[in-house]
Amino acid sequence: MDDPTTAKHPEMSPAVAKCLRRLRHGSPVRAAAEQILRAEPVDNAGLGALTSAVLQRSIVKWRERVVAAWCLAECDMSEEAREDALEALRVLVIGKGFFCNLEWIELSVARGVLVAAAIIAPLKLASVSFWPEELGGAMGALLVWTATVVIGSLLAAPLAALPMLVYSRIRESANLYYAMAEAARTLGRLSDPLSVGLLARAASHRNVPFAQAAREALPSALAAVRQEHYAQLPLDATPAMCELLYSPDRQDAIPVLYALGRAGDGRAAGPVRWLIDSARTQLVLGHDAAAREVEQAVVSAGESVLPILEERLRLETDSARLLRPASPESDESLVLLRPAGAANAVPEEQLLRPSAGPNG
Repeated sequence: MDDPTTAKHPEMSPAVAKCLRRLRHGSPVRAAAEQILRAEPVDNAGLGALTSAVLQRSIVKWRERVVAAWCLAECDMSEEAREDALEALRVLVIGKGFFCNLEWIELSVARGVLVAAAIIAPLKLASVSFWPEELGGAMGALLVWTATVVIGSLLAAPLAALPMLVYSRIRESANLYYAMAEAARTLGRLSDPLSVGLLARAASHRNVPFAQAAREALPSALAAVRQEHYAQLPLDATPAMCELLYSPDRQDAIPVLYALGRAGDGRAAGPVRWLIDSARTQLVLGHDAAAREVEQAVVSAGESVLPILEERLRLETDSARLLRPASPESDESLVLLRPAGAANAVPEEQLLRPSAGPNG
């Protein structure tokens, strides 16, 4: 019978395929991936297992997170299951809480024991190779060698674990970034508009593969932003998108401008105004025809969205002001204040009157 994990899928990268082959055969994540490779639908139990695998915190199960993140982009899901999957992927892209310090220390100590055993075993083997017959011969030599290796490894483990702590931290962090990168790609393939802020921040991350994956996913997420998403995006989405406007590649700023025009808040007005002025300056300085065309496109896109953003800024600023009576000249002596929660229990003659104003 053919192994489904050897089948090629147009959307599966070699790194994901390698992680899939390393998963144990009883893994529900592997079972779901094999169903996808056989073009079979994944049931609700499989979708739940994939979402749980994305959120599980074990640092040694990073391959399951990678494969599960890829699988979620290939599954047909209900709206509720899709929202659960997207939320799990966003949590993974953030990356906080996925590195358990206790598990990291335990893994480092275990690796330290193995390293110590690997060093002590051949050294001790040479010393017992000529074990005398009167002391048990080969069997005695084997027992002495085993006891020495075990005790020596345990005693030397603390020293060997110190460099292993650094090694484990670097290795497991890199593995986590692999999973975060795959989650970012999946958010892009699912065209999740609520992830634009996460992907925009990740695009400038110090981890190059993760940042590259976020940049690849950004265009799909930006294109999915609609006008109805205004005031629905996370609070940090607009500032994160504005950071992309300062990129030296002006071509990448155009879809960001249109996304800000559809759902960005008033905080984007200043950065967009700066970008328009900068593009106009570059047009005056003069460039080749291709560069001038890009700068002109940036100016056109910016001018089309700037009035919208400025109006939103005005409305957002006005909405922060306190409400005042529609008729300021009304007689405040006739205004009665009923205590909160008292409903109609307080007689009208006992109602409070507002204190006199500054001119009263």
